[in-house]
Amino acid sequence: MAKKLLSLILALAMVIAMLALVACGGEPVGTTESTSATTESTGKQGGETDPSSSETSATASSETEGTTASTEESTSGSGTTGPTVISSDDIDGREKHPDYQDVNFGGREFVFLTQKIDDWDCYEIKAELTGNDTILDEAIAERNSIVESKYSCKITALEGENRAALIETDVSTGQHNYDFLLYQYTNSTANKNYLNIANLDIDLTHDWWDQKFIDCFGLDVDGTKRLYTISGQFNLISYDAIWGLYMNRTVYDQLRATGTITDDIYDLIRGGNWTIDAMDKMMTEAAQDADGNSVISYNEGKDRIGCTTYNNGCAEVGFFFGVGGRGAIRNETTGLPEAINADNYPLYNELQSRVQKVMSMVKGGKPENGALYQPISGDDVTASFTNGRTLFISECLDAATRSTDENANYTIIPFPKYNPEQEDYIHYVCVRAYGLKVSAAAAADANNIANFLEVFAFHSKQIVYPAYVTYFTTQVFKGEESADMFDLVLRTKTYDFDYFAGGGQKIVNLCSQYIANNKDTGYARAIVASANSVNETFANYVNDLRKLTY
Repeated sequence: MAKKLLSLILALAMVIAMLALVACGGEPVGTTESTSATTESTGKQGGETDPSSSETSATASSETEGTTASTEESTSGSGTTGPTVISSDDIDGREKHPDYQDVNFGGREFVFLTQKIDDWDCYEIKAELTGNDTILDEAIAERNSIVESKYSCKITALEGENRAALIETDVSTGQHNYDFLLYQYTNSTANKNYLNIANLDIDLTHDWWDQKFIDCFGLDVDGTKRLYTISGQFNLISYDAIWGLYMNRTVYDQLRATGTITDDIYDLIRGGNWTIDAMDKMMTEAAQDADGNSVISYNEGKDRIGCTTYNNGCAEVGFFFGVGGRGAIRNETTGLPEAINADNYPLYNELQSRVQKVMSMVKGGKPENGALYQPISGDDVTASFTNGRTLFISECLDAATRSTDENANYTIIPFPKYNPEQEDYIHYVCVRAYGLKVSAAAAADANNIANFLEVFAFHSKQIVYPAYVTYFTTQVFKGEESADMFDLVLRTKTYDFDYFAGGGQKIVNLCSQYIANNKDTGYARAIVASANSVNETFANYVNDLRKLTY
């Protein structure tokens, strides 16, 4: 059953607005890059080995996500582009979805299986209030209460390990005990146990679905749209996994006041001039050999350095993506993913110089090399957010929430670009992110599944996501610039198919290892050597998709 009422109303409103703008000499809505101050997020310690503000102009990404819904062009799983018709900011998320007024599930229970990996759990599906709750807990509980009461259903989340095995058992035995699986997206490939979400009656261009996720992982194979994993603003753990860069505002303000740091970092960022060179300069200005032994080292306990990070290689990946690195690109002719090469990626021939630029700043992370960027243990990184011994810290978004210091004074900033001419800041979503899959056992109930996913995602965007943003911008980060900086990071997140379908991040990790080891030669040849293996993996995955009937 097509749900078109709201789309038609808003489409008409957009046409009227476009006519008004044209009459006034303006540009139609959706024809210019969005630079509005949108925002999203929350954060967990990365355990994998692995990638502006309202004043930002040319540096802002054309794909925006945040507190303000955008009418920018969005990309569906078909690989075609078109405007996101529904902008839901003025719709009350505490009332029924305007296009789903007649939906009633008759008390049906929708069951999510959520994978728990280490300390990463899918807290965003179900919240049990205890009286000592965050605004985010309260928003999750409210969203569930509204969905359950307005549409007559029940939401259940069952967390544990090896959740995919339960789906497999359901499908193989002809049972239907579970509907959805939230699973680490790098392991979440397609097989006979899951439905093709592109076949469900869901308008995937709505702004509560993650368009970048769909664009990266949705494929058109022999004319058939294939999308077996999806993400959106209900999937908070996918934002937690954005790899970030943070700044200790106390250290920065003190060094600015004394003239030790000479540049205004916010002016650099907003002007598109926050680059590897600019970060290297600021780290050098911030460094202090407090014990006087001529070696600046965080682990010595007194020195102040430029940047700390968790020693799992993810920050090196962050810098690699930040300067324009990629692992896999969609072939323009076939629409299918392939390892980067000189024909499919314009920056391919520049990557060597870009990676070398990062290496010149990182210096292998070794104090004896003069490195002011130093990987340390996870616990030490948490302490470095607030102890005043480092200017910058690099960790995933979740890590920013762990400080118990009431005087904590830090904010998020973007990863630096290669040079001012680079169009955007770029932030990768690490392998800790999850995606949602639909059990093939639910095939006979596809209409209810589609309706539920749509209303669940809609109300999540209206109720949960704003609370997520508010939590970070009021309770985690400090400073009036934090909302703009947070918005910039969230709007410039990216995914890479090298992380999917068993690709194993071969090319991305290869480049990050060269950075971490300060090995500035031969990496381009290593990419070529790995490309055949990566492309074979992609080809096998596409062939597997061809065998699936749903």
